[in-house]
Amino acid sequence: MHLKGEDEGCGEIRAQNYYLVAPGTEIHYRDLRTSEPKIGTYTITQDRPFAKMRYDDFMKLFEPYLGSDPKQPITFEQMRKGVPQGTRHAQGIKFANYLVGVQTFDAATAFHAMQEWNKLNDPPMNEADLKRMVENALARKSKTDNIAEPVEKKTRRKLKDSGILAEGCFEAVYNDGRPFFLKLNGGDFSLIETVDICEETFAPKEMQNVPYEPYGYIIGQTPSQKELAAQIRDEFETWVDVEPIWKDVLTACVMLTYQQEKLTTVPYLFLYGDNESGKSTVLNVLKNLSYRPMYGVTIPSADLYGYLEDSDGQGCILEDEVQGIHKDTDKIKIYKAGYKAGAVVPRTLITSFDRIIKYYRTFCFKSCASEQIPQVKGFNERFLFIAMVEGSPRKEWADLTKEDKARMQTLRNMLLKWRMETRGLELPAVELAVKGRLKELWKPLLQITVGLPFYDNLFKFVDEQSKARLSGRQDTLEGKIVKVVVDLHNEAKFVIESLPFRTIWQELGYELNGRVNENKPNEMDTGDFGIITKNRVGYRLREILSGETKVIREKDSEGHWASTKSYLFPLEKLRRVAKKYGYELVTKLPSLLSSEGA
Repeated sequence: MHLKGEDEGCGEIRAQNYYLVAPGTEIHYRDLRTSEPKIGTYTITQDRPFAKMRYDDFMKLFEPYLGSDPKQPITFEQMRKGVPQGTRHAQGIKFANYLVGVQTFDAATAFHAMQEWNKLNDPPMNEADLKRMVENALARKSKTDNIAEPVEKKTRRKLKDSGILAEGCFEAVYNDGRPFFLKLNGGDFSLIETVDICEETFAPKEMQNVPYEPYGYIIGQTPSQKELAAQIRDEFETWVDVEPIWKDVLTACVMLTYQQEKLTTVPYLFLYGDNESGKSTVLNVLKNLSYRPMYGVTIPSADLYGYLEDSDGQGCILEDEVQGIHKDTDKIKIYKAGYKAGAVVPRTLITSFDRIIKYYRTFCFKSCASEQIPQVKGFNERFLFIAMVEGSPRKEWADLTKEDKARMQTLRNMLLKWRMETRGLELPAVELAVKGRLKELWKPLLQITVGLPFYDNLFKFVDEQSKARLSGRQDTLEGKIVKVVVDLHNEAKFVIESLPFRTIWQELGYELNGRVNENKPNEMDTGDFGIITKNRVGYRLREILSGETKVIREKDSEGHWASTKSYLFPLEKLRRVAKKYGYELVTKLPSLLSSEGA
């Protein structure tokens, strides 16, 4: 804190036991184990929310130090420079009363402030005197406030949004403007104000505690799964203009969010396209129908961690405008890990006294929207991609009415009851011909839609997606490199011990229709992948095909011996990789030596 006309500062800013410190600030301290003096530098380690304070409240804190009022017992000049011998005790008593009475510091904080002030005095007082001054100030304040006994501190209410009891499950809802728990017990719904779990009492979360519209309670029989699916799909028919199969997928995703606890994996949805193509509208419909969603635009990773930590159930994350997500490593961790049940992401939190590792459960359905698909391989593999183009839906989101919102709210409330009534039922098993990541993404959607009218369409669509995924894999640079290596092995008349890199480079040029610059022989200009280098190709040979480099000697075209780099590929590994990319490695047996030759 700097005041006008004063070169040196005083005081510090603190909120919730966190100090305001500029990055780059140095701190001198002693190692707790060795007592060795050290110098550290403050760096940014986590996102913190802004602490807020009214101007009037802020001014009250340091007005006593300004010295503008001659009656003020403590002046800023005294606090900055200290006081000489003869006036130390008088001013110390006043300062202790100010700290305890005005600032309402506790004993430890007030004593620390007195110690800092005492360092400026000439000479400093005995610390026993400082302690006595603080104790007397506390006793005086206690007498003034007429406090006979310590007042028991109010404990913060413990909140929940969902959970399971021995007699049934419960969900936080609103009824007649008040928060309740909707409890299911033996097929009957009832509203209760609190629940007791392990001798602790929990209240329902209120609207200020959650990032979504609170649920309500509706009386009556819950529609069947088929009827609910038809109503969900009708909402997407109303607001979204995409291919019918993707409306089926969106419908399945909404229903999936209410059954996530039963799944081992969940798919993600990525909506991409130009402006006004309907991406945000899809997210808005999902926001109004999905289970306890967090919706936002470019959500900070700290907010995602806070939502994941605070939610008792597995909600969902809906994020618009995720351009630049590849730069946010924390957020990428959440998306990469969170498609599998039980996934956690560790984060190290540094407090004033300790270093704590917290583990955040990241498993839940997620959907993103952006103008372009981010080039993050591990991130993209978790998503189903929907290409959005400007269309003509029945109704535009800008024309949303109270009736529309009430209709979706009613449907959402019915979905909550359906979730509670089916909580103990297992999802049906589904057998798929596809394997790996594709199976992990599509199997949950098929399990949710068994028995629904569009189940067969989804099942056929999965097969089409498998072929499209294979074709897309072959069209990557990695797919082209695998094809070249497999073709070279298949075209040979016997088992190849190793492949010279120059041969791979040359054949890759033919495959990609590339041109090598004479002035830059290590670079190749390709139409589909831009400039690729020998280093990049070599890295892919080692990373994907587990190629081992070796140097061989052979004669060049002029008969001179020369050393050249070659790659040896494990045949079993090469066969598996070839199959992954849709190619087949032809197995050959080595020829036996004879008097005629090999």
